[in-house]
Amino acid sequence: MNWSPRLESVVLRARRYAPYLLGVEIFVTLVFALVPVDSVLLSVHIWDKAQHFSVFAVLTLTASFAYPNNRPVVCVSLLAFGLLIEILQASMTISRSGEVLDVIADGIGIVIGGLLYGLMQRVLLPAIPDHRLPPSKP
Repeated sequence: MNWSPRLESVVLRARRYAPYLLGVEIFVTLVFALVPVDSVLLSVHIWDKAQHFSVFAVLTLTASFAYPNNRPVVCVSLLAFGLLIEILQASMTISRSGEVLDVIADGIGIVIGGLLYGLMQRVLLPAIPDHRLPPSKP
């Protein structure tokens, strides 16, 4: 069975909606980063650095998929976003504090997300006849 046309359709559709998903992810990340710890409804007991790492790996995957031709800009922008979150936590919230280690965890997540995207490109996209798909347009 040839999955190539179906896979190409799914990838093109996903790439079209990826910028919108990225916007939602960024908004949700910012909200959860700035709300007081006491008011977070679901208290998840996961190590803080692992949360930063995971969130920024997912953000990087989504952003790289949405803007594959601008990956360096995407990575620098996400790192700046992580730094902005820490600055806002230090200056605008009472129950949160900005930490350099959080920015480092964000950076590691960005690198891992970028590597995962590269792996996905090598494994998934070559199945599509023209795997150099046009960039998405928001």
